[in-house]
Amino acid sequence: MNRRRYPKSIWSYNPLPSGCVLYIPFWHPNLAGNAFRTIDGNNTATVTTATYTVNGRSFTPGTPDYVELAAETLMNFTTGAFSVVARINIDDLTDRRTIIARGLDGADGFNFFVFTNGRIQINTNAVAGDDVSFSGAGAVTTGSDFTIGFTRSGTSVIPYVNGAAAVSTAGVHETIQSSARTVKLGIQDGKVLFPFSNLYHTIMVHEIALSASDHLHAHNILSQQ
Repeated sequence: MNRRRYPKSIWSYNPLPSGCVLYIPFWHPNLAGNAFRTIDGNNTATVTTATYTVNGRSFTPGTPDYVELAAETLMNFTTGAFSVVARINIDDLTDRRTIIARGLDGADGFNFFVFTNGRIQINTNAVAGDDVSFSGAGAVTTGSDFTIGFTRSGTSVIPYVNGAAAVSTAGVHETIQSSARTVKLGIQDGKVLFPFSNLYHTIMVHEIALSASDHLHAHNILSQQ
């Protein structure tokens, strides 16, 4: 990943600003500190030992490294549409690798991660049971850059890899149990399990249903940054 250092407002370089409630381009020098206000202006992020580089934040799973956002209400999705786009490079898939977690399996909220077989998976959680959608195995491989994401609209969740829909198993996603937990990037809610490994470039969360063309546009822009 060879990144550009933009001299102007980095908000202008978000490929999909509409409906955005979280935007962190980890590679930008304005976000090099271990505590910062996210570019969307809605969140305060605290970094635990993930190292800043011009290619993004470098996460070491053995530490583990992670980023936590102060408690807020914008990403407490229950019935409404929402979408996530992330640009990542994973170097090890011997464990499940968390992209974003705002909740806990079997309890509340949602989790988005890369499974050990390289599929991307979205869990929307409730005490009554979790609803799951995922791509096919091998959608993500180690040592390469990927743009991954999903759109939740109604009871449907569609995963995307490099701007293309990648549905293998499509769950029926009912109401998500409301969550009071903080948002974690690169780690599960308890800050121990399923740590991210290697470079985390960008994360965007939108409170709208991004279209297929939106995901492709995001991939095209992020892959050039």
